[in-house]
Parts: sequence; C-alpha cells; structure tokens
Amino acid sequence: MRAPSPTLSRWLAAAFALTPTAVLAQASTRSAGGLFANIRSNIEGSGIMPGTATDAQQVIGGIITGVIGLLGVIFFILILYGGYLWMTARGNEQQIEKAKDIIKSSSIGLAVVLGAYLITFIVVQLLISQTQTSL
Repeated sequence: MRAPSPTLSRWLAAAFALTPTAVLAQASTRSAGGLFANIRSNIEGSGIMPGTATDAQQVIGGIITGVIGLLGVIFFILILYGGYLWMTARGNEQQIEKAKDIIKSSSIGLAVVLGAYLITFIVVQLLISQTQTSL
C-alpha cells in the first residue's frame, strides 16, 4: 500500500481550513454593565471577596475551599507530569517506574484531598444545622 500523495493531503488540509464552522455563541440581550453588576453581587453575597464575609463561618469555609481546591490542582498537575514521563520514557524501565509511582502517589493524594473535603463539608453542615436548631 502506498502513502497518500502530498498534494492530496494539502488539498484535504485546505478543505478543512476553509470549511465554514458553526458558531454556537448567542448574542446577549443584556448590557455588559448589567452582567458585571450581577456577577459582582453574587460574589459579594458569597463572601469570597476580601472584606465581604459576614461571619467566621464564611471566612473559614472560604479558606478551606481555597486550600483544598489548590491541592486538587497540584495533584492533577502531578498526574499529568507522571503521564508525560511515562509517554516519553522510550522503554526506560526506571523512568516508567518513576512515572507509575508519581501517578499512584498523586491519585492517592487526590483521593485523600477529596475525602477531606467531603468530611469537612459534612461536619460544617452538621454544625450549622445544630447551631441553627439550638437558637
């Protein structure tokens, strides 16, 4: 079987490049100022912005959520790094084992972080419900 000719591949590339594609964006009927005001009011109500938290629960919850989110991103990047090492190992058994160890450790770490977030969420919800019913 012979390879396709370069002119055929050029024609196919040109056909795909020049083919119109569907755009799934929709025009907004609201002004940009109204949209940004809506986003800002939602952020201020959540207590994420500095100085807008109304009580200690929101501050602590924001800190915990931020730290756990950052740890999740770090573990995800480590999993990608391990996959990159594995793909570029070229049969080197030491590098493959190193990549497997990174992926395994990162997966365990990600599971621990998700478990910690779940436990924290449940405990905070229980504490909130207990303090609201005792008032």
